[in-house]
Amino acid sequence: MQQHISAVALRRRISPLLGCITAALIAAHSGALYAQAPAAQRLEVSWPDIAALIEKMPPIAAGQHELEAARAHVRAERAVPNPELGGTLAWSVPRDEGASGLEWGLSLTMPLEWIAERAPKTRAANARVDWQQAETAQLRKAVYAQLQELFWTLVAAQESAALLDELLGQSQEWTRLIQLRVDRGEGRPSELVRAEIETAQLALQRDDAHATLRAHQGTLALWLSLPADTALHAVAELRELPALITRDEALAKAAAHHPSAQRSAAHIRVLESDVALEKRSRVPHFSITGFVDRELERNAFGAGLNAELPLWHWRSGRIAQAAAQLAAARSTADAERLQVQTSVLHAHTTCEQAATRAAQFRDRWLPRTQSLTDSMTQSFSLGEANLLELIDARRSHIDVQQQYITALCEAQISCRQLDAWLAEEAP
Repeated sequence: MQQHISAVALRRRISPLLGCITAALIAAHSGALYAQAPAAQRLEVSWPDIAALIEKMPPIAAGQHELEAARAHVRAERAVPNPELGGTLAWSVPRDEGASGLEWGLSLTMPLEWIAERAPKTRAANARVDWQQAETAQLRKAVYAQLQELFWTLVAAQESAALLDELLGQSQEWTRLIQLRVDRGEGRPSELVRAEIETAQLALQRDDAHATLRAHQGTLALWLSLPADTALHAVAELRELPALITRDEALAKAAAHHPSAQRSAAHIRVLESDVALEKRSRVPHFSITGFVDRELERNAFGAGLNAELPLWHWRSGRIAQAAAQLAAARSTADAERLQVQTSVLHAHTTCEQAATRAAQFRDRWLPRTQSLTDSMTQSFSLGEANLLELIDARRSHIDVQQQYITALCEAQISCRQLDAWLAEEAP
């Protein structure tokens, strides 16, 4: 029975060359061991499937509850305040001769300050609804962008894992053919060792790619409220890039539709209403009162007027505070507008550069490295090239393929996120 020894122990006990050979042999069997591992049931998911679930995700649900609370606040500000009912109860004892008895009184007070404050409070509450709508839209687009990144990263991880699976299969086949050549005396044993080392390195890269793939599958599964070990398979074409709008169009859409601008405008309206409310509150508060008193010797009925006496201040401090907050909000809106434009320019440049880089890999470098690899493979088969030249050509082709996948993934994420942020309506 074969005894399994770790690669670390081998490096400590034997020479580096023998350690590399043993590691190569272990990696050669890793494909079979990997295939024997229990695989989770694969679940295919497309982007429309994910987009349909956005409204059910906790961040969006929280934003909807906040919006409902803001609308309820509008109804609360429109409500007329309730009157205040007061009562007194006393036992009256006369100073002189006379009977003692129970006296009582009732009063009903109606506040009137709401008449002056209702309009600005209602405007402020409506502006808060607009602000919360913009906040919810921004939150929805942020979740949409995050899911776009998770989805297309998973697509790229699938492409990378599939590529390395294919390359590892080819390398294992070449190693088998070199083994046959060595057995027939047509090849050198050193070529077999070099081929086994190359196969082992590809096996390690393949295992790393599948581990990364499982991590991306688990992350997206958690966002979709699925078990983390769900084997998600993203159904999408990585090479179909979305159309890119011009930079001027992107800036114009950002100014018109970016939720940050809408949120800032709504916040300014809220603070404008607060300033109006504070100015209106300089009017003294009034209330009217009606009362009835039942005394031992008489019954009294009447009405009264209560008024606030602005003896110490006219709320100038609160008015100045509200005005300063409004000025700060306007300056913040200008800063956010600049930040949005900067972010849009950066995202547009990233999308454009990634798409250009992907096109260069597709049209220029992939055909050249593929042609070089095919030529080196044929030359090696005819004995006109050595194994190191073939391995170098294959490594160049693998590196270009990996960079092509990375560029496609970056272009998909940046371009689609840019489209989502600039959309007139939240996705």
